[in-house]
Amino acid sequence: MDKTKVENIIVKFLNGNASLEDKELLHEWIAEGSKNKKIFEEYVGTDYLLDVVSVNQDLKKIKSDLLIKIRSDKKEGTKRRIFGVLKYAAVVTVVLSIGYGVYNNFKADNIIIVPEEAIILKTGDGSIKNLDEISEGIVYNDQGIVIGNHQKGELIYSDSLANNDHSYNEILVPFGRRFNITLSDGTRVFLNAGTSLRYPVHFTDGENRRVYLEGEAYFDVVRDTLSPFIVNTGLVDVRVLGTTFNVSSYEEDDEINVTLVEGAVAMYAEDGAQEEHKHLVLDPGLMGIYDKIIKNLNVKAVNTSLYTSWTHGEVIFRNESFENILRKLERFYNVTIVNNNEVLATENFNAHINLQEETIQEVLDYFNEIYSVDYKISKDNTIIIN
Repeated sequence: MDKTKVENIIVKFLNGNASLEDKELLHEWIAEGSKNKKIFEEYVGTDYLLDVVSVNQDLKKIKSDLLIKIRSDKKEGTKRRIFGVLKYAAVVTVVLSIGYGVYNNFKADNIIIVPEEAIILKTGDGSIKNLDEISEGIVYNDQGIVIGNHQKGELIYSDSLANNDHSYNEILVPFGRRFNITLSDGTRVFLNAGTSLRYPVHFTDGENRRVYLEGEAYFDVVRDTLSPFIVNTGLVDVRVLGTTFNVSSYEEDDEINVTLVEGAVAMYAEDGAQEEHKHLVLDPGLMGIYDKIIKNLNVKAVNTSLYTSWTHGEVIFRNESFENILRKLERFYNVTIVNNNEVLATENFNAHINLQEETIQEVLDYFNEIYSVDYKISKDNTIIIN
């Protein structure tokens, strides 16, 4: 499609005058690649954004029109296809979001603008580093000592540089963000939203490699038979020699879950647990569950991909209660969700979310379209489920 035709369709789309055929062409053009999406955002991000705001464009009507396309696809394909189309149903949200730095005071009923919080590194000497301000390069403590290397959203420690530093560092990942870290022994840790990890800058040979976790993390542990790797969650210790596993230990959850992908792990519960439920060993494909209420350890077979998919930007819900889904959406998107539908809270749902592409609005629209879940966004950006 030539440039002039694209520009004309974009203008009609923002004015609410685009036909269904125009929208089809626009969807296809944007879907051709990230370059077209970027052109679209740059083209409308300034002048046309002001036009939309100044004339109080009816964003609900535009979105409603686009849902005609979604309903049409619903009859022809799978739920996943519908989800793919939904990214274009929220294209107005994309346009407004790119202008956040200039237009942060503008809010509409169907739009949530959530500023990202920083990923923080606390070093052993008490200094605090904002890792978002260090895009790439060497990270130093306040004494000018090298403690790591920040590369492409991952903090990497080198044992050769850290072998004289026995202090502990801590990474704090806020809601709405994820971050990776490579420890000095080569163990790689993927940190989910709302997670903190405290760890030694250098592991001492022959001693336990102990780290402290609150939140959720996926560990790919380098094997060392002389130095077991231990993840402490406060209530449960997870002990391994070398393996890959996921630990979910959020303070507000009633359970601590350990999902084993490869190798073997042992779980040890706190002293308050009953003797027969204080210790268990997991094989691959099993999940160890510590119930905080009754203080028991149990095990069940699971599809591990459902619990590790977040490490590559996807979340899969299978027969999960709506209450748990909402709690996880709050973490993933850094939003507040109030559920006024008590009956809905206990119902189970399926969903497949791409965190890197789908906004919270698109996710909620999916639940509204497929499951008739009604929601609205308040002026303070709180999501209300009715």
